[in-house]
Amino acid sequence: MPDAPRTRVPAWVLPATLCAVIVLSGAGIVGVGAAALSAARPDARSDPTAASTGDRVFLGTLAARPSFDAIPEDVLIDLGHGVCAALADGSSRSELVSDAVSAGFTTRDARLLVEAATAAYCPTE
Repeated sequence: MPDAPRTRVPAWVLPATLCAVIVLSGAGIVGVGAAALSAARPDARSDPTAASTGDRVFLGTLAARPSFDAIPEDVLIDLGHGVCAALADGSSRSELVSDAVSAGFTTRDARLLVEAATAAYCPTE
């Protein structure tokens, strides 16, 4: 019997999914991660009115690093909100950076993700 055809998974899928699961589970939102990741959001790059001001600030900050270009905006936005939820639930920024690094992000990208999310979405942090 011939081998099943292999599909190519985009490089961002594993780190983004793992990071989302880590961040969302750290925030006590276990079980919502899959729904949050699959939620469709308008593309802020093609429709400037589609994203909130926080989304535009967050995505604009991440645009400084090309490594985020391959990750869909809705996944990034969900990660950003997950960072704030985890911080509100008692996680520290350094713990979230460490979790993101463990999920496959570089330390620089993980720090940028956490700091951008905090600046855009976490008014009290």
